[in-house]
Amino acid sequence: MIRNRLGNMSDSGNSNSGSYHMSSSQKEFQNYYYSQASSANSSTTSVNLAPQPSYSSSSPLVCYPKVILFGDSLTQKCMHPESNWGSLVADFLARKCDVIVRGYSGYNTRKCLTLLPYLFDGINFDESCEMCAHSSSPLVCYPKVILFGDSLTQKCMHPESNWGSLVADFLARKCDVIVRGYSGYNTRKCLTLLPYLFDGINFKNNVAALLICLGANDASAGQGNESHVPEEEFVENLLMIGEYFVGRGLNPSKIIITGPPAFHAPAWEDKAKAMGLSNHIRTNDLAKKYSALVSEVTKHLKCRNIPLHTRMMATENWHEMLIDGLHFGPLGAQFYFNLLQPHLSHLTYDIPQLMPNWKDFDEAYGHHYDHPEQAVQNWVEKNPYFVK
Repeated sequence: MIRNRLGNMSDSGNSNSGSYHMSSSQKEFQNYYYSQASSANSSTTSVNLAPQPSYSSSSPLVCYPKVILFGDSLTQKCMHPESNWGSLVADFLARKCDVIVRGYSGYNTRKCLTLLPYLFDGINFDESCEMCAHSSSPLVCYPKVILFGDSLTQKCMHPESNWGSLVADFLARKCDVIVRGYSGYNTRKCLTLLPYLFDGINFKNNVAALLICLGANDASAGQGNESHVPEEEFVENLLMIGEYFVGRGLNPSKIIITGPPAFHAPAWEDKAKAMGLSNHIRTNDLAKKYSALVSEVTKHLKCRNIPLHTRMMATENWHEMLIDGLHFGPLGAQFYFNLLQPHLSHLTYDIPQLMPNWKDFDEAYGHHYDHPEQAVQNWVEKNPYFVK
């Protein structure tokens, strides 16, 4: 199934196998790649389909408004399953706003006051797409971990499907977890989003990890089911998605791709009828097949793969991980996070807890707090990689 793709596809859409036809979204995305490459390489005769890393965009960018949570340990722990008010906020605002957590355990107003210029100076609170904008003073920029996928990702902050909350809590004060989940989307639809969501982001320097979780909708079948994507197109789409991010400067080792989870039909039937999705045929065999295709794609891209379906099926009572036969319940969310955690640990091991520990203020300057800002300045000087 894996082939030399873009260079071997003619305008008519035939692959080198002679049987595969590009979808309109693939043609549109291929044209986008050619136009980007042509403008970047206008002085040469060769065309590089993967655009060189460029962090300004000529295409319109969809910028999510920011909701910033700023405070002490009550805020730092707000994504923890036992203190999950931040998760509730993020779930309530899913696909509407990015919830950015700036919580600092042990801080008081005096300490927080010293952080303001380092965290927020230079940010256009009216318009900025980025939390780290241009500034004449040093800004501490949190690396990003991006979660990109379908409803399994859109619902990842919900208390019952909270694997995204577990990721955010695990990376508290180290990374901003950015959720780009779109319920009902398949690889064909997600392919069309890429330039609008991600053009202009500095993937080489600002992104610690990217998780792509797709395939659950592609793997559905049935007459008139627009969610279904044939196997060959699914492979092509997923390869294009992965190569887009690599072309934007992201190291393949920072990309984690997960296919569909195991599927439990009896639990899904009632919900499908209630949603008017009776023509969407889902089976565990289809989920298994598309999961295997994802594994092949990740080998080709040389990125990370989590064989979610295989790992679930090797677990007794795996269907108890799913709240409705398709989406994670609490057990499934924890199971999935446990698979993610070793990858995230490896990719973020060298990222310190951002901003000084509250004890640093007291140990260095006693309890008089004559110059609390000095503790922040010392931290900034020791951690220049995170300062713009």
